[in-house]
Amino acid sequence: MKKDAEIQITGRQRYEDGQTDKTEQRLRGRFYRREGRFYLHYREPLPEGGETPVTLWAEPGRACVIRGGAFPCRLTFCLGQVLPASYQTPFGALNLETAARSLKLNLTDQGGQLELCYDLLSGGLPASQNRLTVRVTPL
Repeated sequence: MKKDAEIQITGRQRYEDGQTDKTEQRLRGRFYRREGRFYLHYREPLPEGGETPVTLWAEPGRACVIRGGAFPCRLTFCLGQVLPASYQTPFGALNLETAARSLKLNLTDQGGQLELCYDLLSGGLPASQNRLTVRVTPL
């Protein structure tokens, strides 16, 4: 059964030049489990105004973030694998890859947390180290 939820998202990035970045968002969305996979649906605010739909799904050892809108992206993560990622920008598509280092899934029908650590690669070379933490609290 789909449930309304508060979704807290924290993203941390460390770039190859040593710079770091942190983003935090608290959003409302929907959350449910189907056939062993947890799904989150929410709308992410855009810097220029408006919102874009996001779906995140996770299961043991695998996760995927799918962002819609004018500049869609799809980041898929599987432990032990380097996977292609699509990321559209106003200037065209970026050819990226993801390499998941760890994926901790502690979600139940009562909420919980997902923590994903991964490297983002561009042209086969490291671009950034990333940590995505998603906390889900049913309303």
